[in-house]
Amino acid sequence: MTVQVPVSGQALQRCTCSNCAVETSWIGKPGRDKLPVNWIETSGGPACLHCRRELAADAAVSGADLNLQGRARLRHSTIVEFEVRRAPDRTNSQIANAIHTSVVAVQKARDRIDAAVVA
Repeated sequence: MTVQVPVSGQALQRCTCSNCAVETSWIGKPGRDKLPVNWIETSGGPACLHCRRELAADAAVSGADLNLQGRARLRHSTIVEFEVRRAPDRTNSQIANAIHTSVVAVQKARDRIDAAVVA
């Protein structure tokens, strides 16, 4: 375990995800670094990146009249598209590795996003 000593003007910051209760801490400037990198503030409180992906997938399938396999496919494609939109400068292999999918799935998501922008 590495112990980090705060630099002048910085302090230990803590945050807990309101969805999954994961806790994190980091060294940052009080008042400025309110949330960890890749976290957002939702109406229910802070949400970690994992929960942000899940919230996007849940929103996509809510109300969808699909069978179990169709819902699984929609959730997967939504998570891939979410990640491509969140970090478009990352390579396909970096995104695929981060969300445990194939590079081909990421490229297909990029193609769908690009086609939607052009249309």
